[in-house]
Amino acid sequence: MIVSTIGYGATGSGAVYALLKEFSSIQDKSEVEFKLAYQVDGLEDLELHLMKRHAKNASGDAAIKRFKTLIDYYSRVPLTKKLVDPSSFKSISNEYLDGLIQASFKGLESIDTETGSVGKMIIAMAFKKKFIPLFQKITKNPYNFWPIRDIYVSVLPENFLDKTKAYVNKLLEAAGFDLNGNILLNQAFEANDPEASMKFFENSKAIVLDRDPRDLYIQHQIMTSGEGRWLPSRNVEAFVEQFKSIRSGQIKVNSENVMFVQFEDLIFNYEKECNKIIEFCALEKKDHVFKGEKFNPYKSLQMSN
Repeated sequence: MIVSTIGYGATGSGAVYALLKEFSSIQDKSEVEFKLAYQVDGLEDLELHLMKRHAKNASGDAAIKRFKTLIDYYSRVPLTKKLVDPSSFKSISNEYLDGLIQASFKGLESIDTETGSVGKMIIAMAFKKKFIPLFQKITKNPYNFWPIRDIYVSVLPENFLDKTKAYVNKLLEAAGFDLNGNILLNQAFEANDPEASMKFFENSKAIVLDRDPRDLYIQHQIMTSGEGRWLPSRNVEAFVEQFKSIRSGQIKVNSENVMFVQFEDLIFNYEKECNKIIEFCALEKKDHVFKGEKFNPYKSLQMSN
């Protein structure tokens, strides 16, 4: 089983993550957020442009190009914690993409002249309209240098979901997990629609945490870390609008694979909520051998309004 605690941002999912770490039957490798499935240009976007909303070949090519940029970011950008070793992530991810690409050729697409900095777009367009035609007219040969690049053909690739699940499994194995055991991940699915990203994981469950917006707003006002700048600071109107919009349209009903927990319920009714989580994850109480060592509800009680 793969279980991930997820939230809407600073809404208490870390508390349940810490609680589940107290079970000897659960594997935990790192608290780093494993958001590959739903982050921009991640697996959901790849599925959308390759399998659902492909515009000729342009959208599939763009999605693969952007996923490659995501791979480079993960592999090369420092100062970010990684669940998977960067070199392993790069090789496993490129192998996955190779299985989705049906063909490739040297060419130029609209994404090359219509995205990026203004300067880059102007220069690329100048090459497309002026330099490349002149070069090919004079040399009688195709121009295959910048901004020409590999164009990727990937329209409705076969077995996309199976290949994606296998890819995720390889990443988890590279992170040191035993796929036959219980795996704990942090933020692996999107809180406002968990099942949209859960389909990329074998036998997965999601525990979604939410929190009283008053506590969330107050906590954010005293936060000094740059990590929290995605929330409005000293702007109540924007905070309220963002809080409501993120959750709009979502019906919070527990199912076999998705459980909703209110952070305040967890700290005020710890034993009751803990038992619900144990039942949901099909855990054994006897395996709760580090109870209170990772998550202490009484400390959270003192901080809650």
